[in-house]
Amino acid sequence: MTAGRSTLDRGVAEPRAAIGYVVSANYFDITGVRPALGRVLQPVDERAEGRVVVLSDAFWRARLGASPAAVGSRLTLNGTPFTIVGVAQPGFAGTEPLVADCWIPLSQLSSVTTDPHAAFDRDAGALLVIGRLKRGVARARRHGA
Repeated sequence: MTAGRSTLDRGVAEPRAAIGYVVSANYFDITGVRPALGRVLQPVDERAEGRVVVLSDAFWRARLGASPAAVGSRLTLNGTPFTIVGVAQPGFAGTEPLVADCWIPLSQLSSVTTDPHAAFDRDAGALLVIGRLKRGVARARRHGA
């Protein structure tokens, strides 16, 4: 997962800043987050030619007036159009300290940045890996312990 500030434009006079995360297609499965509207990212989104985005519930309410018609509409991130496919469940703001406004598939990183290789630079520290233990498996030791 990698994050960055994006500019967001939905046909308004002035684009606004948004916090977006670029995540693997199974991010929502790993976090256990379900869609409040539409769907979350799926493995097919990593291979699809179209660009898709999932919005946070807070962003959807504040910026789009909680309109159900938002799903299927276009949203422009850093000059690139994305199709809104869903809204994450209420209260989910991501897994990072910065509250997320939206999530796009990792395969779309080059669509929103001028340096698409930055997330894969080992020295950049921009890529975070998270996982979920299989049910019944105990955590052997805590990180940093």
